[in-house]
Amino acid sequence: MEILIRNNDLKLQQNTMKVDIIQKPREFLLTELDENIYKNVSSISEEEVKEFFNTTTSTAIKCDDNLVKYINDSNCFLAEYYVNHKFYKEELYEYKIINGSIFYGCIDYSYKKGGIK
Repeated sequence: MEILIRNNDLKLQQNTMKVDIIQKPREFLLTELDENIYKNVSSISEEEVKEFFNTTTSTAIKCDDNLVKYINDSNCFLAEYYVNHKFYKEELYEYKIINGSIFYGCIDYSYKKGGIK
């Protein structure tokens, strides 16, 4: 019984320490997106951010094969992640602005290409 308890504890510890393979690119892309917005939008509001991305020709931010881009139709950001140059996952983010700060929330995700429209 003691061995089973120890094995369960070790498995729990290993699962807790496991790092999501897209966590680093996700953090980089969202940080670069933040920097792009704060650098180019004078008054941080939902209308100003939307106007900035609707008038900007290049809205994609890339990190290796991964990218995040603005989707005009839905006023959201789509992040695409690749592992070993193969598509892995995409996430759709909405954003809210509260007191001049931008907050992102993942509203949809897909593991197959073209899963989010």
